[in-house]
Amino acid sequence: MRSCLVTLLAFSIVLASCNRDNGPNAAPVTQHYTATFNVTTGITEMRARFFYNPNNTILPDGYRITCNGVSLSTFADGNSYYYATTAAGNPDAFFELTDDAGTILENRMYSNVIPVINFDSTFLPGAISRADTLVIPFTGGPLTSGVSVSIDITQDALHYTYHHEQIAIGDSVIVFMPGDLAPLQAGSATITLSRIGPAWGLGETDAGAGGDMRYTVVATRVVTISN
Repeated sequence: MRSCLVTLLAFSIVLASCNRDNGPNAAPVTQHYTATFNVTTGITEMRARFFYNPNNTILPDGYRITCNGVSLSTFADGNSYYYATTAAGNPDAFFELTDDAGTILENRMYSNVIPVINFDSTFLPGAISRADTLVIPFTGGPLTSGVSVSIDITQDALHYTYHHEQIAIGDSVIVFMPGDLAPLQAGSATITLSRIGPAWGLGETDAGAGGDMRYTVVATRVVTISN
């Protein structure tokens, strides 16, 4: 009987060891990296999101993430988490994910992958009427294939954002027709102009788990909405 118990105990230890990777911290980890340069503030935010097993977003024990040598801080976003840091200017973003065995996965985004966008100097509105045609020219070249350009007009007091992305390849202006801004109310609003690059594949993945990288440039301007 004692021999049977020892054999059963040994079998249980081996079974537990084989199943350990099915726990809450199991890898491989899917990596998603973004870098967003705000030309208005002169600041770039680098973000990392991770998914594994299958919907966990906190890195497994023993993993760590850095960008340009700086450890990223953890932020809650509803029921998930992301990691982020900021840097002055518009640097390349060099992400390094270190796993629990000390293996380093390197992925770099270059800041020149898409042109920097900004409001054209001719766009100097004092107030924007909801009933008028609004033309917003932008710099950095026209829209090209694989890249998107959009405008978001946000009124925090209303918890409302109007998103506009009706622009054709080759255009370098965004046009709002009369009535497009009807949902907005008179008062302050923030216009965010964005040029968003395509999603690129990773240079190094965690056991083939995959992921992507995306680079964005934004510019912001505070305006007054009138009737």
